Amino acid sequence: MSVARRVAKNTFFLVSGQVLWTVFSIILLLFSARILGVEDFGNYGFAFAFVLLFSIIADFGFERAVVRDLARNRKAVAKYLGNLFVIKIIFCAFVFFLIALSINLLGYSESVVSATYLLGAYVVLNSLAALPRFVFKAFEEMHYDAFLTIFSKGTVMVFGIAALLSGFGLIGLAFAFFLSGLLTAILGFFIVVKKFSAFKPEFDFSFWKSLLFQNIPFALNSFFSSFSGRISTVLLSLLQGSFAVGIYSAAYKFLEGLQALPTLIVMPVYPVMSRYFLSSKAELQKAYYFAFKLLFILTLPLSFGVSVLALPLVQLLFGSSFSQSMLVLQILVWSIFFTFVNSASSNLLFAADRQKTVALFSGIGAFLTVALSLYLIPKISFTGAATAVLLSSMLVFLLSFIAAQKVVKLLKLAFIPKAILSCLVMSFAIIAFPFQEFFTLAALGILVYFACMFLLKGIDAEDLRLLKKVLGKKFVSPEAPNE
Repeated sequence: MSVARRVAKNTFFLVSGQVLWTVFSIILLLFSARILGVEDFGNYGFAFAFVLLFSIIADFGFERAVVRDLARNRKAVAKYLGNLFVIKIIFCAFVFFLIALSINLLGYSESVVSATYLLGAYVVLNSLAALPRFVFKAFEEMHYDAFLTIFSKGTVMVFGIAALLSGFGLIGLAFAFFLSGLLTAILGFFIVVKKFSAFKPEFDFSFWKSLLFQNIPFALNSFFSSFSGRISTVLLSLLQGSFAVGIYSAAYKFLEGLQALPTLIVMPVYPVMSRYFLSSKAELQKAYYFAFKLLFILTLPLSFGVSVLALPLVQLLFGSSFSQSMLVLQILVWSIFFTFVNSASSNLLFAADRQKTVALFSGIGAFLTVALSLYLIPKISFTGAATAVLLSSMLVFLLSFIAAQKVVKLLKLAFIPKAILSCLVMSFAIIAFPFQEFFTLAALGILVYFACMFLLKGIDAEDLRLLKKVLGKKFVSPEAPNE
């Protein structure tokens, strides 16, 4: 298979997996919010956010380095799996111990504690299931990765909805995650052993030291990024209770389901930036411009559109009992905008070997989130939590953008006022339209926005050429081995 066809095939499977993951996530979200109600949905939102605070200890940012190393030396797969399996077991046991100890010290109800145990076990199993995914990506067999993604979220959706409809409530939903995580881990390792390489546990401590040390910047960045997104939910629960968390989590989890968007855009561009950082600053500038512009012109109308349509969207998805989530959604969707667009700058910094800078900015953002949450939540509850996340994401975006300009400058910014003007026209069209059916208004908004962008030449032939190039053989990672 040619390199270009292999890249196209792998991109197709990754996109398909992420799209179905998003669809399954939103379907489960709708059922869980409507069946559990605001209070229990708040307990679910807290328990999940709480266990995810600890997940980075188990994950430790291994993916980038391991996939890179195995792509260069596929014969080392048994060594990596054997050592990483032991490391993961140790880290996962420690993580579950911390989760169990912490939740029992906080004085939550028995049902919340039990749900936290089950979701903690799911996080541990999910971390173990990441090991087979490293192999699939390194060997460029993305159909296995997509299959695991679809299987994992599909089984969670089916088991979760079945548990909710059967009346098992919060505990049943948490058990669905645990069962799905167990089956996914077993299936992932079965595929690895059957199709790639058998392995046995290894204790190469010098290898452990080297691997752990080189991953510290990636681990710190992942920790702070995850921490910023989750700590507001945990603090909201501690300071305001489960009802406030339920209102907040409805909006947060809906937007969380859209997290695949920047990954799908940056995924084919990141290896390009890594290569051009060493060989061509002019081409690096083009790649960065492409990623930044594409993320900007796609997420800006999303933020404007959700802001205008927040109330009908919340009522459509969650019902009238979650109507207060409207304001949270209107605030958090702008946090999503800054976070999504920032992924272009942060990946440029990663490509330029400035992962410590990215970790520093993420740490500053996490600190600001905590400080603002502690100040704002007692005053304005879930609105304060959303505001803290928004201001933090804005700061991280600005810091990363400024740092990225020291690598290569983003010279052409004419698309920004054109996109803003197009979004304003779109918003006025939605508000003025006589029919108030959500899907009709959403379709109208999309048509008006892109029509304006083409008329204003905010999207031009150069953008389409770059898009074609990004998916073609010229934009293949140099680390991809030839077959």
